[in-house]
Amino acid sequence: MRQPVGARDFSVIPVSGIKGLMTSTLSARRFIFHTQGVCPPEIHFNIDQDRIHAIRFMGGGCPGNAELVGQLLEGRHIDEVLTLTEGLDCRNNTSCPDQLARAIDEALRGKLLPVARARVHSDPETRSRMGIIGDLNGDADTLRTIISDMRDHGVESIVCAGNLGGDPVHLSRMISIVRDENLHLIFGEQDRFTLGRPSPAGLPQPDQENLEWLRQRPHMFTADLGGYQIFLFYGDYVQNILGFSDFDPYALEINMVCGLTRFMEDESVFPALAAMTPQFTADVIIFGQKKIWRRWQVGGKTIISAGPATSIGHPCWGLLHHTTGELKFREIQAGA
Repeated sequence: MRQPVGARDFSVIPVSGIKGLMTSTLSARRFIFHTQGVCPPEIHFNIDQDRIHAIRFMGGGCPGNAELVGQLLEGRHIDEVLTLTEGLDCRNNTSCPDQLARAIDEALRGKLLPVARARVHSDPETRSRMGIIGDLNGDADTLRTIISDMRDHGVESIVCAGNLGGDPVHLSRMISIVRDENLHLIFGEQDRFTLGRPSPAGLPQPDQENLEWLRQRPHMFTADLGGYQIFLFYGDYVQNILGFSDFDPYALEINMVCGLTRFMEDESVFPALAAMTPQFTADVIIFGQKKIWRRWQVGGKTIISAGPATSIGHPCWGLLHHTTGELKFREIQAGA
């Protein structure tokens, strides 16, 4: 038998600290709760100033009933929500509202921690020519050469697909170029390790403001290219970000590319991929983890692997452009 609302044991947190926890630690925070015994596998909700917002039952169940519950509870005080939902039984001695009550209870006890969303940046302008830069390995000269070549090709927007590379000092210099040239940059897997690597004592030290700027870069990037929705991410590290949900925008694209196809290496599952593409938000999916330049057409979608910024000794980059209603992609060797 579960305890009634008034009898809940807050021994994990001193009673005097519960109010402070609710108004500071839980204030304006997002939570994801993995359910048990009900159809929706996840419940998403926000808590702001002791009130609950944006309740969503994700991935199953009756969408109409779930939406109604969310609307009826929107903005209510946590105590009132617990009173209304705790102990309601649908099946398996629980229900969707009861699972929500358990989620709130775990949040209050500190067992369910608030999570941020993976960061997504959207280019506010509609473009017709976009340049893509892959792994740079700390090579500032190559970056400058590619930028110049892209300008010569009339590129309107330049996106670095993560992993600027190099030690912290060289990385900081690369960041300065990216910022000076107003390039878009997503956070790559290797960038995390480089940021965590100290610069040896006695050697030049990196610009800490540049490194902090990099830490705040988005994990994903979206753009409108002549009416085509472009989505770019680095690789499967995004799936391991605390707060990543299989029900977030673009999660389906990420899961299909990284998991189902193993970055498009397993062509035997392409029919299954094609069956899922009608549910994609993006028309073009670009990833950088495999470090090869290649393009696939599956189920009416374009999937691109962004390769390294140097190929066979030459700086190279990808051009994605929209002309006369058609989307085209090609790899370009700078200066060729």
